[in-house]
Amino acid sequence: MKSCMLVVAATLLCFVPSAYPQDVTWDLVRPSNTGIPGEEIRFARFANDGAVWVGARWPFWSEGGLGVLNVANDTWTTYSNAETGSWPGSIPSEFVNDIEFAADGSVWIATSGGLLRKVDQTWTVFHALNSPLIFDLVRSIALDSEGHVWINNDAALFEYDGENWRSFSVPNDIPWDDPWRGLTSVYVDEQDHVWVGNDT
Repeated sequence: MKSCMLVVAATLLCFVPSAYPQDVTWDLVRPSNTGIPGEEIRFARFANDGAVWVGARWPFWSEGGLGVLNVANDTWTTYSNAETGSWPGSIPSEFVNDIEFAADGSVWIATSGGLLRKVDQTWTVFHALNSPLIFDLVRSIALDSEGHVWINNDAALFEYDGENWRSFSVPNDIPWDDPWRGLTSVYVDEQDHVWVGNDT
C-alpha cells in the first residue's frame, strides 16, 4: 500500500507542474493607478455581479474607504470617508473592516463607524445611536442562508433580519469572562452554524 501511494505522489509531481505556465506575470494594483482609497489593503472581494470591492486606508492621513472595480469596462468607483455630503458618498470611518454580498443584491459593509447597507443607490448606516448596536465599531460580519446579517460588535454579537434585531452579549450569552470580552471574528457555515472567535 505504501509503495502505491509513493508511485501516485511521484506521478503527480511529474505532471502537475507542467500544467502551469513557467513564467508568471504579476500586475501591481496601487492607489495611483486605480480607485483604491489607500495603500493599506484590508480586503479584496468579488461581488455576485463580478465587480471587485477593495477596502483600504491611508494610515497617515486618516482616510479610507472602498474602491469598486467594474471589470466589464475597467472603471473604478470610490467611496471614501474624506467625501462629504449625502449618500452615496462618505463612509463613516477610515477603517472598513469587512464586506458581504447578499443574494438579493444588497451589500453589507462593516466599518469602525457603524454598519452600512447598500441597496442599489440607497445607503443606510446603523450605529449605536439609531440601532441596538452597543458600539459604532463593527469588526466583522457574516450572512446566513436566509440573508440575516450576523454582526460582530466587539463585545456582543447581533443578528439582523432586515427588521428585527437579536443580541448575544459577552459574558451573559457568550461565555467569555473579563478581560477577554472582545470578539475577533464571526463566521456562518453551510449548515447555518454561527462561529464566534475571541482572543482566547
